[in-house]
Amino acid sequence: MTNMNWKIVAGVGCASLAAAGTGYLLYLLGQKSAHSDKRLPSTDKTYENNDPINLYVIDHTTINPVLKKLHKLSTSHSKGIMTTAIEQDTFLTILTKSLNAKKAIDIGMFFGCRAMALALGLSDGGKVVGLEINSEYIENGKPFFAEAGISDKIDIRIKDAEEGLSEMIKDGESGTYDIAFLDAFNKSYPSYLEPVYTLLCPEGLFVIDNALQGGKVVDPQVDKSVNGVFRINDMLKNDCRFEVVLLKVADGIMIARKI
Repeated sequence: MTNMNWKIVAGVGCASLAAAGTGYLLYLLGQKSAHSDKRLPSTDKTYENNDPINLYVIDHTTINPVLKKLHKLSTSHSKGIMTTAIEQDTFLTILTKSLNAKKAIDIGMFFGCRAMALALGLSDGGKVVGLEINSEYIENGKPFFAEAGISDKIDIRIKDAEEGLSEMIKDGESGTYDIAFLDAFNKSYPSYLEPVYTLLCPEGLFVIDNALQGGKVVDPQVDKSVNGVFRINDMLKNDCRFEVVLLKVADGIMIARKI
C-alpha cells in the first residue's frame, strides 16, 4: 500500500474514532440531562385534563345524572380542585352498596358530591353524617340532594370535624358506622384515626383521599414528618387493627378495613 493510501486509511480511522467519541459524549450528556430532568410520578384527577385515558375512564363509568350536574358545579368553583374525581364517587357508591351499609361519615363535604355518592349507595333508612366547617360550600349541594331524592339520608353538621366525631362517640355511636371517608385539612389527618376507628363497626372501611399527594410521597426532598397524609399512611400501614390497600386512583385512595 502506498504512503498516500495509508494516510487516507489513517484519516478515516481517526475521523471514525472522533465521531464515536462525540457520539458517546452526547449519550452521556443526554443521560445526565434525562436524570436531571426526571419528574416525579404524576397523579391527577380525571377532570383536570382531557387525557385520552381520563376520558376513557369517564366514558366507562356509571355516573348518576344528578351527581354529574353537582360535580360540574363543584369543579367550576375557585377551589374546585377540592372536588373528588367523579369515578371516585361512583366507586364509593358501589363500595357502599356492596357493604349493604346503613351508616356513613363524610369528613370534609365541600359541595357534597361525595356525601351524595355515599347516600346513593346506602340501604333504605341509611344515613350519611357530613361534617363541614364552611356552610357556604354545602349550601350549593342541597338543591341537588333534593333533586336526587336523598336529602333525608344526609345529616349535615356545620362544625369542626374532630369536634363532630367526638360528639358522635359521646352520643353512644361507637362501633356503628360502616364506612368513613376523609378529605379534610390534610395536616389534621392523623388526629382523625382514633375517633374514626372507634366509630367504625368491625370490618368497617376508612377511606382516605389524596393519599399520594401528587406524587410527593416518593420525593426524598419532602419533609414527610410535617405532612398529615404521609403520617396517616404510615400509621395505617403499621397498625395491626387494620388491613390496608393504597390505590393509584386520582390522587390516591387509601382503604383501611377495621379488623
